[in-house]
Amino acid sequence: PYNPESKILMSGRDSRDFGTLSEVVKRIPNYQFVIIPPNDEVSKIFLDCPNVTIKKFPSSYQGYYDLCKETSNAALILILSKPEEGRKLPSGLTSICEATGLAKPCIITDNKYFSKTLRNAGFAKFVPVGDVDNICKQINLLMSDDMQLKKMSEQALLYAKQYDIENMTNELMRILK
Repeated sequence: PYNPESKILMSGRDSRDFGTLSEVVKRIPNYQFVIIPPNDEVSKIFLDCPNVTIKKFPSSYQGYYDLCKETSNAALILILSKPEEGRKLPSGLTSICEATGLAKPCIITDNKYFSKTLRNAGFAKFVPVGDVDNICKQINLLMSDDMQLKKMSEQALLYAKQYDIENMTNELMRILK
């Protein structure tokens, strides 16, 4: 059930835009952010941000389990990516899967490769790459509207259920027939 702490979480490795995030957390200091950075260099960006808690988890079963628990306690998930040379999909697809499976509302950097189904699923607000003003605006709007967060949470779970084992097995059987 959707019953989070009022924290905003961002994690991830591939193409993550921690530079934009640092501007966001400085502009809206009234929100608590939990950040799981990919390395110590990224952690240093947030040393002077009192509204940021840095957490690290080992690359192990227990570490991923603890990260999952941390994600489930967040009110809102940020998936801010940026284009990276040689990488076609800087989208955070693993984070999207985790967020929807845990019924989390998201703010996601827009990506031309996202499907129409994903865009219209109702669990996320899409923002242009590096648009600090728009990200701050969306955070302020969502964090001040519990009903909207709850609705987006429900939409996230509905989206994730499309890909559960029963639905995927039925789809595979349909294709094979």
